Amino acid sequence: MPEFHTPLPRDNANTPHKAILKIRNDSVENFYVFRKNKQIQRYRGTKNSVNPDPTYFITNPHDTWVHNHPGGSSFSIDDIQMAVFHNVKIFILSTPNYIYFLERIGDIWPFNPEEPSVNDYLLTCQERTKEFLDKLIQKNEIKFFEKDEVFFHYIWQSFFQKYEANYIQKEF
Repeated sequence: MPEFHTPLPRDNANTPHKAILKIRNDSVENFYVFRKNKQIQRYRGTKNSVNPDPTYFITNPHDTWVHNHPGGSSFSIDDIQMAVFHNVKIFILSTPNYIYFLERIGDIWPFNPEEPSVNDYLLTCQERTKEFLDKLIQKNEIKFFEKDEVFFHYIWQSFFQKYEANYIQKEF
């Protein structure tokens, strides 16, 4: 069973932009909920996860979430499932080198992560990404240790082309 994290008092990261800058180089995962650009909730987790306690978690479909991954990778599968489950509008992920931006286009996400066809397509994206990155490593275009950092980025590029969401990676 996952360890849940309780909300912390609001801090000085009172806009999404300030939260992005504050947590980008943090060694543990953080999670913020913003509504109309005002901080509603804040969580601090561990090096590898942050799990808002469902008892206290407040969010609505117009919110913006800001999260960080100290290891530098894009959104995890759990991140995407949580965003779809809560129907969040904008999800921003901050890492030391990149900002990943994900935005729902319509009123609801255009896929259900629990549908077998969605899982099948996600597995296809994972397999294609693994093959693609292995070829880049063989050609010495990326180093082996860089593979983990870019793995999910390439998956989400393909996945969100099909499922029509705005997914963007920007360098810091």
